[in-house]
Amino acid sequence: MQDFISSSSTSLLNTLQKRLHYIIHNRQEWWVYAIFWQASKDTNGRLIFSWGDGHFRDTNDLALTKVHIANADSNVSDMEMFYAVSAPNCFVSEDDLIVHAYNSGSYVWLNNYYELQLYNYDRAKEAHLHGIRTLEIIFFREK
Repeated sequence: MQDFISSSSTSLLNTLQKRLHYIIHNRQEWWVYAIFWQASKDTNGRLIFSWGDGHFRDTNDLALTKVHIANADSNVSDMEMFYAVSAPNCFVSEDDLIVHAYNSGSYVWLNNYYELQLYNYDRAKEAHLHGIRTLEIIFFREK
């Protein structure tokens, strides 16, 4: 039984990874990453959105910035850093952009420097600080 559950979970993750890869590499626009935020509930019944999976496009052709990480200099782009620091994040509060998008039943598309500044959400502010100029949050709900 455990083998079945493990192989099913692995199969679902592989399918999700393939879909995220497809989204990133087959858009007319040049997207850098896609993140699947997984919804669950906490002990109080509130929705929590946590990292489910993600795909980051290789950005070797983008200008790299020097970032100091864990006492070692490493060349990573600001976009790669934004993607990497997304993994441990969870979103619960109504004041978070991801929760706002989910509750609105619509997408959020912040498509320029000024919109990222105007939205008073931590995720938008963090994206702006990492040089992200377009941030789109889309939810696919089961019917």
